Amino acid sequence: MLTSLHNPKIKEAVNLRESDYRKKSGLFLIEGRREFKLALTSQIEIKDVFLCLEFLEITDLPVELKKKGIITCEVSSEVYNKIAFGNRKEGIVAIAREPRLSLTDLKLK
Repeated sequence: MLTSLHNPKIKEAVNLRESDYRKKSGLFLIEGRREFKLALTSQIEIKDVFLCLEFLEITDLPVELKKKGIITCEVSSEVYNKIAFGNRKEGIVAIAREPRLSLTDLKLK
């Protein structure tokens, strides 16, 4: 369990709350179960997943993610509160890579 606010992964997540850092790094934060599931179905590249079991209501989510080959880091409530950017406490925050799309990737109807 990550409990230190000085951990490099936690520092990166905190930095991603800033627009300039997101643009420079090509990464962004995903917070919440629904948003995380949308990212998974959209084939977004997930870099890191932080779970706070104290707030996580879906207890089988860590097992489900492990089956999909997604490595998670359990964090303390103090660390979670530092990296979370919304008012909801759903227990999951992820770092993801921004998708690189060009006009040729778009499909017109």
